[in-house]
Amino acid sequence: MVSVSGFLSVCKPVGVSSFYVVRQIRRLTNVAKVGHAGTLDPFASGVLILGISRAFTRQITYFQALPKTYWVRVVFGIETDTLDSDGQVTACQDAASLTEEQVRQALQSFEGEYEQMPPQFSAKKKSGRKAYELARRGEKVSLSAVNVTIHDTEFCHFKSGQYPVLECRVSCSKGTYIRSLAQDIARKCGTVAYVQDLCRVMIGDVALSDSVMMEALSMETIQGAVFDGT
Repeated sequence: MVSVSGFLSVCKPVGVSSFYVVRQIRRLTNVAKVGHAGTLDPFASGVLILGISRAFTRQITYFQALPKTYWVRVVFGIETDTLDSDGQVTACQDAASLTEEQVRQALQSFEGEYEQMPPQFSAKKKSGRKAYELARRGEKVSLSAVNVTIHDTEFCHFKSGQYPVLECRVSCSKGTYIRSLAQDIARKCGTVAYVQDLCRVMIGDVALSDSVMMEALSMETIQGAVFDGT
């Protein structure tokens, strides 16, 4: 079998884990050493960069450190335990009084560095256990705030109503949780929120247009799409 080695950008669809994509690449290429440059939750879609072969998994930290850009849809007035659309509703309040200007100002106010609290349902570790494992058992997890950077935000659309909706783009540093950012924006506006949809549209200069669709993955498409670095 012809060997494959290099970096590959895949457009991960909604509903599958990042590790599922890794397993598919392993199966199609028969290469055991495959890793990715940053997890996308199952409810999220978009750019997932993978390193194929030991030489490239060792270099994957380069992409992990690059800024990431997301398109996000936030629903105000409703909160879930996971802060996304996969969770159980934990709070519901009429947010009809929320205005577009309030949301614009709140979004923009987070540009720059700020201390962000990771979600309870996250891969952050506490006493050697992942926070989401403890949260699933109903345990309250005490996590430490993390310094993150919001490089840029772009206000795209706002729909008013009982549960207003914001659509925006966010460019941010490694380790930023968009779910937490949405919660922080909502709190600044005096309400709650969850992330309904999330798509990672770029990692560094690697965009969705550079990515192979999951359903199109084959040995041939992988060979044609791998690249050798920075």
